[in-house]
Order: sequence, then structure tokens, then C-alpha cells
Amino acid sequence: MCTTVAVPGPTMRRHEPRLRNRLTDRLEDLVAGLLVLIAALGLLVAVTAGAAAHADTMARSGVEASSRISTTAILSADAPVLAGSEASGSYLPQTTAAAAWTAPDGTPRTGAVPVSPGARKGRKVAIWMGRDGALAAAPPSPFVAVVAAGVAGGEVLVITALVLAGAWWVTRRTTARMNHGAWEREWAAIEPLWRRNTG
Repeated sequence: MCTTVAVPGPTMRRHEPRLRNRLTDRLEDLVAGLLVLIAALGLLVAVTAGAAAHADTMARSGVEASSRISTTAILSADAPVLAGSEASGSYLPQTTAAAAWTAPDGTPRTGAVPVSPGARKGRKVAIWMGRDGALAAAPPSPFVAVVAAGVAGGEVLVITALVLAGAWWVTRRTTARMNHGAWEREWAAIEPLWRRNTG
């Protein structure tokens, strides 16, 4: 009379309750817990970086605004029309045109100022100038500060996500190799008995 030895196969394993008592299971649980902590830390760092970038940009805006003056310049020539500028519908300055304005000391100044393509001669445009009357860039706006905060925080989140994904991928590959090796060793021990009893 032959005795059949049941060898757990893939079908049987699917119906067995999964008991996380293997070394690889405990390793995955440990790594998962650490990754959750890293994710929380990454989120905290991202928020901190975003807040710092926003505060820095707003502080720079205040410094620049205190040393620059907003005034109005009058175009002394038509601005060129750029190909595709009308189709884009963008309101941002895309070209420059000659203009005149008055310095803080009352002296007239001229230069090229940023304007929308196709702006006509005589149009008034808002500009920023230094205390000496020279044309200057506008201080960062609150919107720019929000963008800077988003970029700074986003960079941290992307780096954190890449680290988490890479660490989990390495962990899964490692535990898969460990499990495969354990299964091979178990089969090597069971196979001779199975062949003897079923032969």
C-alpha cells in the first residue's frame, strides 16, 4: 500500500491563511514600517521647505520693493508683433519697445521696456525703476512666492517618493530571492520522499 505525500503547491497555498511568520515577511513588515516613517518625515520636510521658500521670496520682495519705485512709462514706438503671439493669448510680456519715463529726480529717461506684442505707440505701461531712475525688474509677487514654495516642496516630495519606491523594490526583490531559495531547499528535502512513495 502506497502512502501519498501531499506537497503544498501553488493552488493549496492560495487557500491557506497567510501567516506572516517567515523571516522574509517580518523583514517586509519592518521595512514597510520604516518607509512609512520616512514618508512622514519627507512630508514634514516638504512643508518646511515650501514655507521657507515662500518666506524667503516674500522677504526678498519686500527688500526689492523698498529700494525700487513703480511708475508709468509711455511707449515712443510700436512694439513688434511676434508670430503666434495672438494665437497664444498670453498676457505676459513677450517683447520690448522703446519708451520714456521720468526718474525720481525729475529727469527724463528712455529705454526698452517689456510689453505685450503689438502694443501701440503712446500706450502707458507700468514699470519699476531704481532710485537712480534706471529700469529694474518688478519685485516677486505673492504668486511667485507660492510657485517657489510649490517647487521647493515638490522637489522634496519627488525625491522622497523615489527613495521609497527604490527601497521597497530592493526589499521585494531581496525577499523574493530568499523565498525562492527556501522553496528550493524545501523541495530538495521533500522530493526524494515523494518519489519513493509514488514510484
